[in-house]
Amino acid sequence: MYRQILLHEEDRNLQLILWREDESKPLETYRLNTVTYGFKSASYLSTRCLWQLGEECDDDLIKTIIQHDFYVDDLITGADEEDTLLYIQKFVVEALRKGCFNLRKFRSNSKAIYQSDVVDSKDNLSISNSLNTLGLGWNSNTDNLHVSIQIPSSNVLTKRFILSSSFKIFDPLGLLSPCIIKPKLLLQLLWTEKLTWDEPVSDHINFEWKKFADNLHCLKSLDIPRRTLCDSPSSIELHSFSDASQSAYGACLYMRSLDSLGNVTVSLLCGKSKVAPIKPMTIPRLELCAALLSARLVKTTIDSLRYQNVRLIHWCDSSVVLGWLRANFSTLKTFVANRIVEICELTDANSWRYVPSSENPADLISRGVQPNEIVNMSLWWSGPSFLLKPECEWPQLIKNSDSTLPEIKSHTATINSMDSVINIENYSKLNKLKRIVAYAHNYCSLLYGIRYGLSMVDA
Repeated sequence: MYRQILLHEEDRNLQLILWREDESKPLETYRLNTVTYGFKSASYLSTRCLWQLGEECDDDLIKTIIQHDFYVDDLITGADEEDTLLYIQKFVVEALRKGCFNLRKFRSNSKAIYQSDVVDSKDNLSISNSLNTLGLGWNSNTDNLHVSIQIPSSNVLTKRFILSSSFKIFDPLGLLSPCIIKPKLLLQLLWTEKLTWDEPVSDHINFEWKKFADNLHCLKSLDIPRRTLCDSPSSIELHSFSDASQSAYGACLYMRSLDSLGNVTVSLLCGKSKVAPIKPMTIPRLELCAALLSARLVKTTIDSLRYQNVRLIHWCDSSVVLGWLRANFSTLKTFVANRIVEICELTDANSWRYVPSSENPADLISRGVQPNEIVNMSLWWSGPSFLLKPECEWPQLIKNSDSTLPEIKSHTATINSMDSVINIENYSKLNKLKRIVAYAHNYCSLLYGIRYGLSMVDA
């Protein structure tokens, strides 16, 4: 991909290579005329060229696909109908050919793609035999996703080995978040123990890692349907769930679709997990961080789906967080207020509801599960059972008084009216009444200054 992009002639002298076949021969200077892999600017220059090709497209659909559906040189897109998919295939190929970006391979669950004229064009396009996209396996015949994980064994476990092995578990959609959080927690524990890279780990970490690694083979049996919608959906909803524990927090997102007959389909869309900070933090604050992670995940997903007619509902099992969302953010302490403001900017505060912990799939992320346990967990893959029922049977929002909430600023005592202190009808002279009101005002100001450390100066 990079070699298809010419550099401006003035910049080519920045890409010089000194070379000679033998030490007895003089040095030769080669100048690279195209973008070179390994340069910091290479990725930006290539994606910027793709973006420019999209800008030059007259068709808004093709423009959006070129600008948003590429991951480096891999195009991942789709359509609801085969005719639309064939249209995309034809005109995306034509638009990219103008910039010498010739698509060469295709993989689709639609056989019409393989029979189109584009495949038999003069560019000699071929059907890809690759089954992996962004590290996630995809069987186009069954339209299922699968996981392929291979972690080498080692007689001596070290921090270097555990870190290297953990990064081999690639889960771009967060479908394995309840499992992936396990090695994340072990890595955090390794850092707190301050071990060197090649020093053997403690017996506890050794046991936990082997327990995790020995069960990874169970994930090979997973077949995850790529399609999360029902046929001809009449309405689509996205349900986000968040939860936190003292060690980790996370969020997951489910798509709920209804067809014209009222049949409901609920499928896991994506997830996200994070390790809790090493510095101790209260559970309500961690729950708030999980809610913010959920709001950000929903925003990213909606932008990626590019589908506007979606109802968004957010679930949380923390009544404190739900109380903060209903409170006036100006009364909250800084840590809480900043996150509540961002959540309210990303989501509608009225769309947050309460879910019992036993029916919260995000609870699996916060406490973590072993790979052999997640395979048959219907709560994780299909969401809580109440999503299959009418909305009137969903858990009800628990109301909480703001006065019982933590992280509330101290209230200041104010006098709304001088009438409650001074009875004006008792005074017949205006000047005397002015002096009394002034004394009362100064007295209240003095008390306020003593209470809150202010320096008051009488006029």
